[in-house]
Amino acid sequence: EVLITLGIIGVVAALTIPTLVSKYQKLVIENKLKVAYSTISNALQIVNYQNDFAFAPNELSNNTGSINGWDFSVSELVFNEYFRPNIKVIKEYSEIDRFEVCNINRENCYKNPSYKCYILPNNTGLCFAMNYQTGKIAIQIVVSPQKEKLIAGKDVFGFSVDRNITQNNYNMNIAKNSICNNTEEYIKNACINSNVFTDDSDREFWCTCLIFNNGWQIPKDYPIKF
Repeated sequence: EVLITLGIIGVVAALTIPTLVSKYQKLVIENKLKVAYSTISNALQIVNYQNDFAFAPNELSNNTGSINGWDFSVSELVFNEYFRPNIKVIKEYSEIDRFEVCNINRENCYKNPSYKCYILPNNTGLCFAMNYQTGKIAIQIVVSPQKEKLIAGKDVFGFSVDRNITQNNYNMNIAKNSICNNTEEYIKNACINSNVFTDDSDREFWCTCLIFNNGWQIPKDYPIKF
């Protein structure tokens, strides 16, 4: 009877523990995203109020080492000068130390050359990039910075500030990304990256849309398992 009881307990544990671990992982991610969203939103408003941030810095406009206006040196300068006084960091990464972000199969990995990355006090990674031509801001939130290869939509998420100063759009709100207005099925496919819908470097932004559209909770039908 003891062996039977132990066997039943083992079966129950095998069925319930993975579910509990998955729920806990989701809760950690949701909380980290909320904290990051709040931290970045507050910093954006402070920077905007103090500096009238309706610009891309003129001193960077002649930069020649960029890709379509995205450049590491620009990202580093802007964050350190304008944002770092309002966002506490405990570690920063050099230009050669970049997070490697992959799809759900840990394939098609990339290291975005334009991001300047930091670690926040709660051990969340924050990578910042600013396009000096349009003023657009892209931010990666890395919830598992200790991992060697990160999965977009599981370890890495993305926020953006859709500014375009060339069209007199001086938005400084980390509001709903315009790509989140696509259909749910479209966003899911882009999140897991079928290579039909989106560039490899955009996966985390699409995945974040699914959580944003669900009130900052990971949906039950989220395409990536925990």
